[in-house]
Amino acid sequence: MRCLSIKQHFSNTQNRLNDYFVKTGINLLEKLFDHLTEEQLKELKIKTNIQRTDSFHAASNIRRYSRLQLLIEMLIRIHRVLGDDDRKSFDDLFSPYVQKTSGQFIYRLSQGEIQTELEHIGRVYQRIYVELFPRYQDIEVFKIFERVYIEHFTVINKKITLIETTALSTGSLQSPDDLDATYVKKNNTSYRGYVVNIVETCNPENQLNVITDICVSANNVDDSKNLHKRLDILREKRRTSMSFITMAVMARKRMMKNVRSLRSPRSKQRFAETHLWSISPLKRTRPINIK
Repeated sequence: MRCLSIKQHFSNTQNRLNDYFVKTGINLLEKLFDHLTEEQLKELKIKTNIQRTDSFHAASNIRRYSRLQLLIEMLIRIHRVLGDDDRKSFDDLFSPYVQKTSGQFIYRLSQGEIQTELEHIGRVYQRIYVELFPRYQDIEVFKIFERVYIEHFTVINKKITLIETTALSTGSLQSPDDLDATYVKKNNTSYRGYVVNIVETCNPENQLNVITDICVSANNVDDSKNLHKRLDILREKRRTSMSFITMAVMARKRMMKNVRSLRSPRSKQRFAETHLWSISPLKRTRPINIK
């Protein structure tokens, strides 16, 4: 009987948990975390009426592709799944790109050559999308190809056109190895991956405090919006009124704007029962009175 390594056991467990979540929508790890947290809160008599929240960036373990490199990488990957007949029929289309890695292809290109190649590769993508995609659209790598094609190119007056770099969405594909990673630039630093928001108790009367909630989301979404979406879940977990302290300087104004946009009186009532505190680097503001 073959023994599995710890890494293999971890990978198998991770895959099974992910498959279960896809089928049922239930996150078993989150359920376990909530159960253990509830036991700790009761055993240690920790008060949860005041909690604080903050977030940090979590980088995805992916290669940092340039735009051209990403487009070429997709060509290499879809070429691998083509049937023998299609490989021969479309050899002229793929042969310039599949003889090397995507990194090797772009290594010696000048800036002018890169722009020329981007325009040429648009025509390659269009032909693949028209002639090959209909036959391979159920294969995962071709679904990713379609996403990249739509994100980077558009047709204007029947001519394939490269979308300007400044017009690319921060939610566009960063890597074919992580379909959910997003891009954001803050304080002249680029991040590709996710943002992790953590909530922990912080009542001054507590002997110790514990983390009560962890949420992973796209890094191109404002922290106040993530907190807005998470509030009802947090209140349901604790089943009590809570005050939140958020480290985001702008959270106060943004949260107030979000609250005003709520159309449901019931939703506004729920927010009215929850005080949100905002801390700036200089002083603590008063609790926000949400009406």
